[in-house]
Amino acid sequence: MAGRLRTKKEQYSSGATLIRCLDAPNENANAASSTAELAKEQGRSLASPSTMIGRNAAYLNRFVTRGSPRRLPEQEPRHLAIVLNVDERELGARDPWSPGCGV
Repeated sequence: MAGRLRTKKEQYSSGATLIRCLDAPNENANAASSTAELAKEQGRSLASPSTMIGRNAAYLNRFVTRGSPRRLPEQEPRHLAIVLNVDERELGARDPWSPGCGV
């Protein structure tokens, strides 16, 4: 059926229900692919940055290939950006909040 979005209904033990759109773009896929591309451009494996951010050697490989974890914990994109010497936004981070100009 054309035009319909694929969805997945998830039921939680609390009784809450979440309906997830499976056709929505995955911003974490962009972060994962960016991480892999940047490491490759620098001639690194994913094991090196993984250990440099304090994780086991397979951590970023799992993130890139399996999507686990679904998203990196709050401070890890910053630490990874420092290790790879890139702007955090290249790894999928949002622009930081800032007050309006002239306020």
